[in-house]
Amino acid sequence: QKAFAADASHQLRTPLTALQLRLERLREKVELTEATEKGFDEIESEISRMRRLIEGLLALGRASSESLTREQVDAAQVVRERVAEWTSLAEEAGITLRLSASEPAPVLAVPTAVEQIVDNYIDNALSALDDGGTITVSLNTDGERVTIAVSDDGPGLSGSDAARAFDRFWRGTSTTEGTGLGLAIVKQLAQASGATASLAPRQPRGTIASVGFEKA
Repeated sequence: QKAFAADASHQLRTPLTALQLRLERLREKVELTEATEKGFDEIESEISRMRRLIEGLLALGRASSESLTREQVDAAQVVRERVAEWTSLAEEAGITLRLSASEPAPVLAVPTAVEQIVDNYIDNALSALDDGGTITVSLNTDGERVTIAVSDDGPGLSGSDAARAFDRFWRGTSTTEGTGLGLAIVKQLAQASGATASLAPRQPRGTIASVGFEKA
C-alpha cells in the first residue's frame, strides 16, 4: 500500500505540474482581457483543487478511517463554491443548477471530503440528465446534523441499483462511462468523516443524493 501510494502520488502530480507550467506559458503569450484573465484564474483554481483532492485521496489510502483527523469546515461555503464551478458546464448542457444554502454551517469532516462528495453528486446528476432538466443543491441543519442534498429530475434509480450504487466499480445497467469509483469514494469519505451518505428516489421522478455530517 505504501509503494502504491508513493507511485500514485508521483503519477498524479506530474501531469498537474506540467499542466500548470503550460498554462503559465500560454498566459504569457496571449493578449489578456478581463474575460480571458478570469478564465485563466478559474483554471488555476481548479488545478489547485485537484492537487488538494489528490492529497486527500492519498491520505485516505494510507490510513484507516479511525486514524484520519477531522477538521471544522464551513459546508455552506464549500457548497456555494462547488455550485459556482459547475454552473457553466450545466448551462452548456441546458441544465439548470440551483442552490439552496443557509447561513454558515460548520461541520466536522476529513480534508477535502465535503467538496469531493458534492462534486461527485453533481457530476452524477449531470450524467443522469441527457435532455436538460434541473439539479438542486440544498443544505439544511437539523439538530446536530447538517445535510447536503443534490436532487435531480432525471430517470432515477431502481431500488436494487440504489442499494449497490456505493459499491466499488459498480456502474449500473444504464451507464457505460465512468470508473464506478465516484460513489465508492463518497462512501469512504463520508465514513471517515463520521457522516452518512445515501441515495433515495425523488417524487415524482429523479434521485436525491445526500450526506449528513456532524455539526461542529
